[in-house]
Amino acid sequence: MEDDKRTLKLLILVAGILTIGMTAYYLVWNFTGLLPRVGSATEYATVYQVKYEGLTGYCYEVHNETKTIYRSMIESQPYIFQDGRDVIVKLQYADEYYFYNLDTEKERVVTRKEYEELFPIIWYYPFTTVEKTQITKLNPEMDDVLVLEAVSKYDAHWYWFVTNPDAGMNEDPFWFDGESETLPVCTQEGDIRTIFYTEEGQSRCKEFNSKTGWDSYAYDLYDDNKVYVERLTDIMDYYDVMNDALNSGSNLKTTGFVNTQPVNIIDCNDAYMHAKNEVTIPYDLVTFRFDFRLPNNIAEIIGWEVTFSTKDDPTAPKEIVYMNGDGVTELVVQ
Repeated sequence: MEDDKRTLKLLILVAGILTIGMTAYYLVWNFTGLLPRVGSATEYATVYQVKYEGLTGYCYEVHNETKTIYRSMIESQPYIFQDGRDVIVKLQYADEYYFYNLDTEKERVVTRKEYEELFPIIWYYPFTTVEKTQITKLNPEMDDVLVLEAVSKYDAHWYWFVTNPDAGMNEDPFWFDGESETLPVCTQEGDIRTIFYTEEGQSRCKEFNSKTGWDSYAYDLYDDNKVYVERLTDIMDYYDVMNDALNSGSNLKTTGFVNTQPVNIIDCNDAYMHAKNEVTIPYDLVTFRFDFRLPNNIAEIIGWEVTFSTKDDPTAPKEIVYMNGDGVTELVVQ
């Protein structure tokens, strides 16, 4: 009987010590931020763990009842919880909080001060979930292209990386990264690797040379991936450049244009689709420059310079189309 009492007292003591220990651990974890918080505490977000050559990272996505509304790239230890219809993301080493509203599907960033005003005291939920991704090496013979597949509630998604051959243990192992709505495809010609991927329903690609450190602009692809439309533009003085072209002695066309009515041009892709109406030469590369002003702090396009050329032959003929901000063609240089 005495032995039973001693055993019971010992069990109570052990249980008390464990309870106090776990409570102390939780209080430190909840209020100090000294211990890592990672994973999702809500059904509306998924955190994926990525392990590569001894390093661990995380990517996450937020979805509502019908679709995915946000996907991140590789982040450091995201902790995700929910307040009402807001999914809140806190990254371990950032002083900002990211709010994703499940109804409006919009994101907003809240500073630590603003957050503490909204939530003076908050009890974090300690039981989170983390899922692992499936790793696929698309280019195993060179071993420098890594693809991660994340299958979420509504669809599959892929993250792709070009690894850095010079990275040591203390350096970033990834040279460049991106994401795709379809399984990325890697091709190789000589030292050039090309990643073909899809974003926002648009086929795109990017080229790399891991030996020299060169990488291309990202391209949007058209005509069965045969036309490369550069996604980055340079700035120019539209009227000065056009004036120089008029005085250059080049083969000029100043009348008889197709684009004579104003249209709404939002981005480079719109500019390409409109400018190509004036082109008479074969081409597979489209590049841009543009001019703008800022009346009332709102960007207003003054004019576009759209150059049509042959990607792998700099000596081939070029055709340059100059359009004003309304998409009306004013000059073509051949």
